[in-house]
Amino acid sequence: MVSHLGFRLLFSIWPLLLGMFSYTVQIFGQRFINLFWGAIYGLGMLLTDVTFGNSQGFPQMLLIGGLIWPICLTVLLFVLGGRVWRTESRIARWISVVLLALSSFLAVNLNAYNQHPYNEIPTYLSLMSAVY
Repeated sequence: MVSHLGFRLLFSIWPLLLGMFSYTVQIFGQRFINLFWGAIYGLGMLLTDVTFGNSQGFPQMLLIGGLIWPICLTVLLFVLGGRVWRTESRIARWISVVLLALSSFLAVNLNAYNQHPYNEIPTYLSLMSAVY
């Protein structure tokens, strides 16, 4: 059985790993990118880019979109994980866990990601690549 803290950590760290670092792991000789969590974590960089613009936004984009947004999102998911754990409804808890698990499979390999229509999704990887 998973503890309260363990559940909250899993509920917050798993999306972080999927959204920002999934492409660094090789599975069966392939590298994958999670489209759902990559887009959620990429949203911070996209909003920072829109707010500060391309020419002046480089430091802000890295600081806000690349560091502050992921930390805030992870803390938010940690708090949400606590609420899910404490909910009275077992159905709501199971639905949350199943949705988190299903979101893990919304991934494509990097070769497919570099082609249309996936290359138009503003994921953390694509926006971080644009910065560098």
